[in-house]
Amino acid sequence: MKLRNNSKLLENTILLIVFFTSSFLKLTKINNVEYKYDQQFSFNVLQNCKIENLLSRNLDFLFVNSSSGIPQGPLHYKIECISGLLGVSNYITFLQIKIIASQIMIIFIYLIIRKSIAKNVAIAVITFLFLNPYLIISSRNISSVYNYEFFIIVFLILFINRKKSKSFSFFYGLISSLSFAIYFPYIIYTSTLNFVFVLKDGFKNFNSIVIGYLLGVLMNIILYLPVKDLITLSNLNQSKSWGVSSYWRIMLEFMSGNSLQNKINSSFDRNLLNSEFPLSGWLYQMNNIFILALLMYGIYKLIINLYKNLLDDFDVAFLSIVIISGLLFTLLDRPLYPHYYFFTTVILYIFILKPIKHSLSLTLITFTFAITSIFLITNFHSYIDQNKGAPTSDYGKHFNSCGSFVDDARVCRGQ
Repeated sequence: MKLRNNSKLLENTILLIVFFTSSFLKLTKINNVEYKYDQQFSFNVLQNCKIENLLSRNLDFLFVNSSSGIPQGPLHYKIECISGLLGVSNYITFLQIKIIASQIMIIFIYLIIRKSIAKNVAIAVITFLFLNPYLIISSRNISSVYNYEFFIIVFLILFINRKKSKSFSFFYGLISSLSFAIYFPYIIYTSTLNFVFVLKDGFKNFNSIVIGYLLGVLMNIILYLPVKDLITLSNLNQSKSWGVSSYWRIMLEFMSGNSLQNKINSSFDRNLLNSEFPLSGWLYQMNNIFILALLMYGIYKLIINLYKNLLDDFDVAFLSIVIISGLLFTLLDRPLYPHYYFFTTVILYIFILKPIKHSLSLTLITFTFAITSIFLITNFHSYIDQNKGAPTSDYGKHFNSCGSFVDDARVCRGQ
């Protein structure tokens, strides 16, 4: 009993330390957040999502154009709209509330996955989620794609319990299909998993999944009716992918947190960052090599388990996302961005961390990633603060120096 209590105390202590460290890094210097057209559009949703506007059916403010030709929304801005309905009207206040809520949701993700994997692995996974440098900065952004935690919680619960009853299977199919209205790249991941696991499960509750999925399709159609005249695929051929290997290359950068470098990506800003914080480049490379080594070891263990017929659901989900979804995105020949991978985060980290059976090794790996990530994000915050953003890069001028007082936030762009 005493050992169990000590173990529980250690678990809670680690979670609290990681929770508050991550919260501090996400909330510190919050006025220095990125603020361009997308963020201003989100703020407009926050200000205009009132009962009278929703009842008037004038819903154009909920839909933002995208390069695919299909407007994002309206569930894309559900968090902003709910906040507006609750009376939140200040952009920074909204971000602070959203970040705190997302932190709590990550704890719920931990409570869900620890029932399916070893507790120490679950703690490691959550630490990676809390302290991934790219995820920390992304948490200070807007829309459902950057508030991935809520969708992941719902999906994980339904995914893990999909075979328990027809009701679980029905809602599993429904949320999978409805992901299109939340953020349409997600439909590729959810549909892939649906297809693979219907086969793996021997078509158990197949009818319930299909009915739920088709209902989701119908709901997507209804949700997009207000902007049916705006939907055009004329933009599809204007942009192409960044090479055949881009899906897997960007996935690796996303897992290591190196996608954060895309925010400070001009040669001027990058050289200035390296001169002010010379360790940053080395730490990014270290994280990348670190994740690559874990990924290779995970694949090695997967091959052994495949030979022994010991693959679990997370192994199959990983293979589905890496192979089938990867091929689908590659065939679509579209530019890919790190935020496309938010849906995959939990599954990817579970895959690379659960093969490590030695507790001390897992602790050292997690601690090393945490320390390098904390240094990287601290350097990033300092650079943005000192230079009022990354003026010639994707990040642009920060909210305090531009977005807080201009009428058109597009002038805050760096590129």
